[in-house]
Amino acid sequence: MNRKAKSERKVFVKTPSGKNIISYRKRTPKKKTCKICGKILYGIRRENAFKLKKINKSFKTVNRKYGGELCSSCSRNEIIKGVRK
Repeated sequence: MNRKAKSERKVFVKTPSGKNIISYRKRTPKKKTCKICGKILYGIRRENAFKLKKINKSFKTVNRKYGGELCSSCSRNEIIKGVRK
């Protein structure tokens, strides 16, 4: 990828002749975090938007209530709060 776009990051690449050139590559998204405590959510892929469209739903979220939004301990607490009300 040698096109210039603000959304892409600059990477310095050394060519076989010894010159350093700037190559532009897509950025990888940040890891998803819990909305309450901010812990990193495991079991969720981080791909760019075009690749996420082609991936199955089972790779995008965790198969429980609040899956993909809250960590396991926070989701457990939210479920308990909902039952107690």
